[in-house]
Amino acid sequence: MVWDSTEWDSDLRAFYQTLIKLRRTSPALIDGGFQVLLVEENLLAYLRDTDEEKIIVIGNRGPEEVSAKLLPVDLGAIPNGMAFREIFSGQTSTVVNGSLPLPSLPVGAQVWQA
Repeated sequence: MVWDSTEWDSDLRAFYQTLIKLRRTSPALIDGGFQVLLVEENLLAYLRDTDEEKIIVIGNRGPEEVSAKLLPVDLGAIPNGMAFREIFSGQTSTVVNGSLPLPSLPVGAQVWQA
């Protein structure tokens, strides 16, 4: 392990710090329910929710980015007009006709919070 902080990957460290803070402070992640919203060959989306917060986690384990798509959220009782913000990029999207319009999904994970 490298102890010299000038040699650390500061972007990766900030990424993990954001995830740790979210896990410790998010009502949806602490006590929320769990529901799978989408399962495809290399894509998984699930909902964690409480009355005060909803979090959608989307994982793309494929070899390449997935084109923009609609994520069906009506089975998760997410109402039209609910706005979500992706915690790493700051992008926003609003539920329309029972679906959350998503931008292209890079390999890795996105976390959308409402």
